Amino acid sequence: MRSVVFAINVTADGHCGHTKGIPDDELLEYFSGLLRTIGPTLIGRVTYQLMVPYWPDVASNPSQTGATKEFARVFDSLAKVVFSTTLKHVEGNNTRIVRGNPEEEVRTLKQQPGKDISIGSLSLAAQLSERGLIDEYHFVVHPVVAGKGPRLFDTVKLQERILLDLVGSKTLKSGVVALHYRKRSSKTAASVNCRVSHPPRAVDFLFPPGYQVRRILTMASPGAMAATCSSPRTMEHAGLTSVSAFRPPSPPMHFQ
Repeated sequence: MRSVVFAINVTADGHCGHTKGIPDDELLEYFSGLLRTIGPTLIGRVTYQLMVPYWPDVASNPSQTGATKEFARVFDSLAKVVFSTTLKHVEGNNTRIVRGNPEEEVRTLKQQPGKDISIGSLSLAAQLSERGLIDEYHFVVHPVVAGKGPRLFDTVKLQERILLDLVGSKTLKSGVVALHYRKRSSKTAASVNCRVSHPPRAVDFLFPPGYQVRRILTMASPGAMAATCSSPRTMEHAGLTSVSAFRPPSPPMHFQ
């Protein structure tokens, strides 16, 4: 299954404004190499209008050369999915507008063959992160203290932390450090402790934060129930044999 990848330039104090970093040829080469592993890139209206037509114009300009030209060429060649409810028109035959749910689009794309999927917008990345749909993160940290600017989770509040494993890192001559992380697999199975007693039996359900009971099987008959669980939560149930848990749906994603 293809991975969902998010890469972002970020200052040492955690700001992601696109004008705050240290742009140079080595940085462009790094991102060009990353984009060569990508099939479609998913972006919002603001990012689309920031990148297009600027980079396609650079790609078609015969006077442009070197790393700038190569990055423009690679970006221009990508299939682009733009999430917007207000955008009326996009350029190029490799770009389409999606007005539906970004989460559904990502899940559909993940099941299709091809290269990895890139998330190219800050707000979109935050919302997909909250839903656990981003598999890899590339935080490209610049030796700059900006003091202000957008942050990854300005508009989205994570329900729980996301644990990451470091895959690799690269230090550029400018002092920029590119950190590559992969999301750590989390265990979602419930841990159940039963007090030995006759029915009704008190059961302590221990779940990760934000998870719910999905199914309870009893000796008498299978049944289903939903209840918001904290850790621990005591519920009365007779003849328990097994429990499974799931993370409940998040609120609808928003874009313009």
